[in-house]
Amino acid sequence: GVKFIRCKAYFNTANYSGTTANSNSFEVDDFSRNVTILDCEGYFSYCGIEIKGHDDAAAARDVRVNGFRAKWTNNGIVARHDGFGNTSGGEQQSESAFNVILSNIVVESPLEWLSGGSTKASLRMYAYDGFIVNNFKVIQGAAPADYYGTGTGTVGVMSFLFSGRNVQMNNIRIDGFNASNGISIASTSSGRYIIDNLILTNGPL
Repeated sequence: GVKFIRCKAYFNTANYSGTTANSNSFEVDDFSRNVTILDCEGYFSYCGIEIKGHDDAAAARDVRVNGFRAKWTNNGIVARHDGFGNTSGGEQQSESAFNVILSNIVVESPLEWLSGGSTKASLRMYAYDGFIVNNFKVIQGAAPADYYGTGTGTVGVMSFLFSGRNVQMNNIRIDGFNASNGISIASTSSGRYIIDNLILTNGPL
């Protein structure tokens, strides 16, 4: 397997961050297996961590993140398999997107960069089966002095989208945000969604 241990990835300032959707601090891409990210940090990027697969490839799977801090990123963590979920052909389930465990995560001040209008979020997932989140804290915080984004709205601080399956969340805390939902779960999700110990303060319902 592959391990990242005590690594930090960042742009030096908001003036250089988030200009494209590929400016990720850490990315676990097509066909990756048995990847561990331990005690790492990501700043001023589009995604703190992106775990994914393209539509013509198998998705990354068996990924474990333990101890991660994302600050001033558009998205804290994203896990997705392109071409699955809500597509022109209807709902499709990935046969390779499995087994992601996120533990001891802090996402602070996710921001909307001028990079195609993507809405900020602390966590986004679609088309993964077996997705476990333990001890995940989201803090609205403050933007940096040179922040040049425009919007403040969020659909869901944590969003579970198309064809996600069998999700378990333990000890989730969301503090702040002008959002319609703290946790948004798509109606097309299947399998069990278990949430144990959720705290929302100063923000969404």
